[in-house]
Amino acid sequence: MALEATHIRFALDTQDLFEVKDLNKYISGTIYPDSRYPTGIDRMLTHDDSQMKKNFWENNDFRKGWAAHLLYDKIQFTVHADWFGDVLKENNTEMTGEEDWIVRTALKILQDIDDLHQFDIKPHLSALNYVETPNGEDKIKVREYNQLFINIYNKAPDVSVEDLEQMWIDWSIPTEIAEKMRGKAHEIQKNERLMKLIDKIYGETIVRKDEFYNKYCI
Repeated sequence: MALEATHIRFALDTQDLFEVKDLNKYISGTIYPDSRYPTGIDRMLTHDDSQMKKNFWENNDFRKGWAAHLLYDKIQFTVHADWFGDVLKENNTEMTGEEDWIVRTALKILQDIDDLHQFDIKPHLSALNYVETPNGEDKIKVREYNQLFINIYNKAPDVSVEDLEQMWIDWSIPTEIAEKMRGKAHEIQKNERLMKLIDKIYGETIVRKDEFYNKYCI
C-alpha cells in the first residue's frame, strides 16, 4: 500500500480516467481500503483484484476511489521491485518478511512526504468528512481513521517521518516495528541515490497507469 497523500494525489490525477462525478465520495473512497488496519477486517475485503474491475465500481464514485487505490498499490509495487530490488527481499534472500516490509514502508513514508510537496492536499481534506462502511465496519472507527488524515495533512507540507510513524502506532502496529520504520526512513534520507529514485516514483507510476488500468480495471 502507498500512504494516503500519495493515494489522494493519484486519485486527483486519474479522476477523468474513472469518469468521476462526485469528487468528495471519490477521495473518501480512495483512502477507504486502508481503514482495515484500525477496523481489523480481513485484507481481502478491501484489497481484492476484483475490486478494480469496472463492473465493481461503475456508477459509484466511492468505489471508483477504492479501485484507484488498489490500482496505485499494484503499480507502486512493481516500481519498487524494479527500482529498489537491491534493498528489498527480492535480491536479499537473507532478509525476513518483516525486514522487507519495514523497508517498503519507509520508502512509502518518504514518498508520501515528497508527494505532499507536489500538490496542495488541504482543499481536499474536507472530502474525508464523507464516510461509507461497505463491509459493515464500525462507523466510528472509520470516521476516526479519516479524521487522523485530516489532522496529519493539515500540517502539509510540513509532515514528518515522526507524524507518519505515529499514524502506524495509532493503527496498532507495535511500537518497536514503528520505531524500526522511522529509523529506516531516516537512514534512507541520507542515501542520495535512493532519495533521487523516491523523487521519481510518482512520475513513473503515472507513466505506467494506462497499462495497468487496461490490465486490471476494464
